[in-house]
Amino acid sequence: MKLRIPLIIKVLLPLQVIIIATLIFAGLSFYRETNQRWQREMDTRLARVVELIARELDPALLSQIDAPADLYTEAYTTLQKQLAQAQTAANVGFIGILRRDIKTHRLYYWVDVDNTGINYPFFYDTPEHWAAFEDGQRHAVRYADEFGSYYGLVAPIVVNDAQGQPYVIAIVEASLSVEARDLTQQSLINQLLPLIIGGSLVAIACAWLATVFVVNRPLQRLKHGALQLADGHLGHTLPDDQRVTDELTDLTRTFNLMSQRIAKLYTEQSERERMLSELQIARNVQQALLPKRLPSVAGLEVAAICLPQRETSGDFYGVIAQGSSTVDLMIGDVSGKSVPAALVMVATYSTLRALAGTQATPAMILDQTNTSLVQNIPRSMFAAVSYARIDALARTLVWANAGQVYPFLIHSSRNQPEFPEYLTGRGQSLPLGITPLIQYEDSPIQCNHGDMLLFFTDGIVEAMNSSDEMYGFERLEDLVRSLPADIHAQALLDAVLNDVQDFANHTEQHDDITMLAVKFV
Repeated sequence: MKLRIPLIIKVLLPLQVIIIATLIFAGLSFYRETNQRWQREMDTRLARVVELIARELDPALLSQIDAPADLYTEAYTTLQKQLAQAQTAANVGFIGILRRDIKTHRLYYWVDVDNTGINYPFFYDTPEHWAAFEDGQRHAVRYADEFGSYYGLVAPIVVNDAQGQPYVIAIVEASLSVEARDLTQQSLINQLLPLIIGGSLVAIACAWLATVFVVNRPLQRLKHGALQLADGHLGHTLPDDQRVTDELTDLTRTFNLMSQRIAKLYTEQSERERMLSELQIARNVQQALLPKRLPSVAGLEVAAICLPQRETSGDFYGVIAQGSSTVDLMIGDVSGKSVPAALVMVATYSTLRALAGTQATPAMILDQTNTSLVQNIPRSMFAAVSYARIDALARTLVWANAGQVYPFLIHSSRNQPEFPEYLTGRGQSLPLGITPLIQYEDSPIQCNHGDMLLFFTDGIVEAMNSSDEMYGFERLEDLVRSLPADIHAQALLDAVLNDVQDFANHTEQHDDITMLAVKFV
């Protein structure tokens, strides 16, 4: 049976925490009590000085001071000396006598230790200043000026009028700078900090002595292992003593497990990122090749949709204007998936696009593209393509097919015997890239005003629902028959796509969906 000794006992953590917490608590308690005692002492000192001045000051001397010129009179000098003596004895920052003007509702200096000036406005009056005039009681005041913040007390100076009724002729204020009080508090903190820090160091030293031999070595091994991981040595493990079991050995085993899993995840992530990078490059190339905007051709409405089911697509389409009234159309589906299919798609599309600028017919373009692909793509891959050339003025279609799903010719007149009509074309119809021993043929077709052509890949008819049923050609035919004769090309594609998606009902599809519609208008 293995003996498990908790790590918290080995490092004497409770003792260290208790010592530090006790020192901090004692220091804070001492600071709080000292600060409160100092505040009470200040309040008592301020109260004594304002009460003493208010009681002992000679009102007759005040009555001799009225104008600024009285600043240097004997009465002012006598009162100022009394205030200065009280200031020194009480060790306060400011002592002064203020009087009020009922008309202006302002307070003015009367006598003060700083020679502010007789009748100089006192700009920092508070409701407590005025309350001392009204109720004849002592009040605490707080205010601030451009030099700092102040805390003090005001007391009324009371005399009797001609009828013997007492009234307040002025108030005496004694105040202290809040900043001075803060300095006192800071001094107290400066005295406490060394005690707290010293006590903490003693506690830490005790804990260190208890842990240096028991915990230090395993932690150093863990540190070294972590540095090895940081340097890229994924899968690095630490020695594991199976005879010991405690929190540190648990941590070592967890580290080893983590290191092995990180190495595995890194390998998988690197492979995933490599594949995603390849897919993104292929997708960027594909997107650059496909038309950014369909050309406008008089007499035609052209619309296209391409929905890849993966990062890259094996489907493609192209619409190339050959003049003011002629346009070439192509739609294709490459066998396979992912990057190989994308590369074959790029090769096929690029070859078709390059040949589109020549005088070759659709069949000739497919022949030459087939020759190129047979020589340059893997034998297991091929590309099914339909290529058509439309003359909008003559309303004619010349097209050739290489293994692609036959397109629909949707007549504007609904009384055709075959509606919609499949364009089966002439000659052989093997996909491109299988064999050079094949020759494609052109199929000319005459169209009418309002007729529409619908080219699509097998992703439409092979779309599956949750019951593993295919959408099929019959559903597509029924949908086309239900649409109005005057429907536009884009509306036709939207209707087909919506019907396929409703049929699939969010079932994941494995084949791309591409459609190309052209209407003679």
